[in-house]
Amino acid sequence: MRFYADLDRLEAELLRVAPEDRRQVRKLVHGLKRCAGFAVPAVTDSWGRLDWLRFAVRNLPALLQVRAYAATRMESCAARWKSPRLRQALSSVIPGSWSAIALLFGLGVAHDYSDHLTDSSWLSPSPSSWPTTQSTAM
Repeated sequence: MRFYADLDRLEAELLRVAPEDRRQVRKLVHGLKRCAGFAVPAVTDSWGRLDWLRFAVRNLPALLQVRAYAATRMESCAARWKSPRLRQALSSVIPGSWSAIALLFGLGVAHDYSDHLTDSSWLSPSPSSWPTTQSTAM
């Protein structure tokens, strides 16, 4: 099993591995697409109310998705899947005590970089090269 930075390929791979989780896969990919391109401001010290309002409006879909994942730990997120392979894969990628936001932004950011990757996959055996053109089977 591979996790792809390209969200359409990721969806196809997750559905291939766990067709019984079709609804959960589509929900995850929809959330990832909402978070792809999330613009994190570099400096906000000098921001006024109008700046914050612009930021919120521009990023509303992602902020709503973040809110949905913020209170969820990866352990709970992984337990929602019917497929033991997907539960194990998700538990292997992100520690159970971490917020599910790590999954959301990890895959969302990987999607943002997918244009720069040769095969649009991630999880390199060499952490120093992430994002990478290699992928790791789970």
